[in-house]
Amino acid sequence: MAVMLAMACGDDTPVTAGGSGDGATTGSTTAEDESAQSTAGATDDGLDTTAGDTEDPPPTVDPIPDPPGLSANGWTNCEPDDDGNLTCWGAAACGVQGNGASQPTPPNDGTPGQTWASVAGGVLHTCAIDLDRALWCWGDGSGGQVGDGVLDDGLQQACRRTPVAIAEGATWARLSMGATHSCGVQMDGTLWCWGRNTYGQIGDGAVGPLYNRLSPTAVAGDTWIDVYAGGDHTCALDSEGGLWCWGNGGDGQLGIEGIDFSSTPVPVAGPPPLRELARGGASSTTCAVANDDSLWCWGENSDGAAGVGQFDEVPLPTEVFLNDPIDHVFAGPRTTCAVSNDGRLWCWGSGSDGQLGDRDTTLGNFSHTPVEITGHTWDHVVTGFRHVCGQTDEGQTLCWGANDAGQVGDGTSGPDNGRLEPTAVGSWGGGPVADDWATGSVGGTHSCGLRLDGSLWCWGRRTEGQLGNGDATEDCSPANPAGCSFTTPVATQPPTSGAWVEAVPGGLHTCARRDDGTLWCWGADNAGQLGHISFDGTVPFQVGAASDWTAIDLANATTCGIRAPGTL
Repeated sequence: MAVMLAMACGDDTPVTAGGSGDGATTGSTTAEDESAQSTAGATDDGLDTTAGDTEDPPPTVDPIPDPPGLSANGWTNCEPDDDGNLTCWGAAACGVQGNGASQPTPPNDGTPGQTWASVAGGVLHTCAIDLDRALWCWGDGSGGQVGDGVLDDGLQQACRRTPVAIAEGATWARLSMGATHSCGVQMDGTLWCWGRNTYGQIGDGAVGPLYNRLSPTAVAGDTWIDVYAGGDHTCALDSEGGLWCWGNGGDGQLGIEGIDFSSTPVPVAGPPPLRELARGGASSTTCAVANDDSLWCWGENSDGAAGVGQFDEVPLPTEVFLNDPIDHVFAGPRTTCAVSNDGRLWCWGSGSDGQLGDRDTTLGNFSHTPVEITGHTWDHVVTGFRHVCGQTDEGQTLCWGANDAGQVGDGTSGPDNGRLEPTAVGSWGGGPVADDWATGSVGGTHSCGLRLDGSLWCWGRRTEGQLGNGDATEDCSPANPAGCSFTTPVATQPPTSGAWVEAVPGGLHTCARRDDGTLWCWGADNAGQLGHISFDGTVPFQVGAASDWTAIDLANATTCGIRAPGTL
């Protein structure tokens, strides 16, 4: 495989991704640029400085069909269903759920109105490929990891709370999100990375924070088939199954001894030809599945995440011995999991919050060898910082581990509500899974949903009575996790008869229509947004006497509605 050593501009002009991936240039090179280039260590890495034969177009890369896209960020999960609709739950800091929410939520409609083929999560950012193979990203873009070409100074200004189109016109096959950088393989086999470049993890020949890339930037090479973006390193597979890594080489992350860092791809020797890198990202441990279904891991290993029976770093790709041929492997920041061809699941690494899912606390906080999680036949899993989620072959999604931001998705949250074994997502308070929801809507700090029986349920912040259950108290102390916000949906106190047909949460208030055409509001009324004077804003109160309301919408502290004559 021929690899060209790309040079970087002195300014931060992004190299944008086109539809074909060719023709991308990085401009002229200055003396300052040359001082920023990597030497890739003391040994000859064998890199060819020519671009290689480009007369024949590279083959089209097949999008990875399995897993379909369940993803985990640090404290957040998102999952597309068979129709491409995205459901997210857990933390929502900096817009990482993509639906405008900023407070942790139970499972809710992420990115409403858009349909997705696959999704990948970093620490505080998310990217997804839609059904047309176009790329969208959202969340924290402070280091360029969203890839929209915008430079931001502070975290809040950098938050993209809804999806932003990236590299319009390009079609994408694979994605991987690192801690603060992102990478993807386009359908034509070209590889692109963007975001922070402190250790050269972008792979374009530059290194250092002055060379963060705000837009997708080409990584030289012939044809790439897969990529894994780690904490601050990157690894990728070429069309022959060869392994290449670059970025931070500390703790063995590159799988090559004697290299501290490299800003261009370096070939990694040792494993047999590989067919797939780990799903997930943001880990300093990397794993891959070979063509013969064997599993190989290397890198930082203080939590035992390499799974090779020790806690020392693993500087070279080393085989992880399991009882079955491996189908997929999933490497998160502290925990690694693998699914075999017959649906058995093993996890190893940090189990400090129950993420090993083995129901056995005698193992301590870590395991440097795989621990089997029994009781289900698994299709795929993903790993966050302190939790794990997986989907069974029957389509059921379960999560386990830490639950302080509601990332388990069972309707509870708090430091005392972690789960030591797989728990069904949507099983409110440990009860049966609610499967009769009709519609849902997300406000500033709370959400509401209608059930098929016409009942209305809300969850989230309750300080102004916006949940409509007569309660405005909120106690988020560790001794009272059930009293905190964003725990379980609570039924809104209904009027004496009829059913709800539409509910819209605003900033700190909620309004809803009944099937008799009446309009009811509750919650904060500091700006007159309830449309009436009520002595108790914690329960629904009818707005006027009209019974011909047909539609409503709420902003932060404003309410609008349409009545049957067409008046607004």
